[in-house]
Amino acid sequence: KTFFGGDIAVEASGEIETLTAWKELVNGIPYHHSVIGNHDNAVSELSTAADRANFFIDRTGDMVIGTDATNGKMYYYIDNHMENTRYICLSTGRMWTTADEIPWCIDALNSTPEGWHIVVISHLWLNSDYSDAGVTLNTTPPDYSQSYLDLFDAYNYRMSGTASYGSVAYDFTNAMAKVEFII
Repeated sequence: KTFFGGDIAVEASGEIETLTAWKELVNGIPYHHSVIGNHDNAVSELSTAADRANFFIDRTGDMVIGTDATNGKMYYYIDNHMENTRYICLSTGRMWTTADEIPWCIDALNSTPEGWHIVVISHLWLNSDYSDAGVTLNTTPPDYSQSYLDLFDAYNYRMSGTASYGSVAYDFTNAMAKVEFII
């Protein structure tokens, strides 16, 4: 299986030909899924969130998509029953998250079957200081970044509390799986 991490687009306009060619290449790959990147979010030919979601996210029968997917929700999860693994794909390519994405993520975590593995896939790395090999970048992490990291830790430690971003309550005391990787 492959997961594309976003940013196939480079420019904000005139990229639809490149994107269409890319889409034709990946269409034949079995078990291929994508998350949107911040550059993909700026393509002028895909001006609405729904346009971007419909273009970048190939809907398959094994996906559970965030609420109201027709309005451009680009977060979803896929269960692989052969691997006992849930792949949670977040929509971090906008440099912000919607009000309903964190509660959706909490539900996706809590509904993971007992003994399963969870792999989280995101365009932007979830990092508290956005440094790479000791070099500090000229940006700060989005507000939701630390909130997601805290949620995944709380899930693995079977805790309850309130997410710092969005002030959403969670209760993972009965969690039955484990977040193994954040990619």
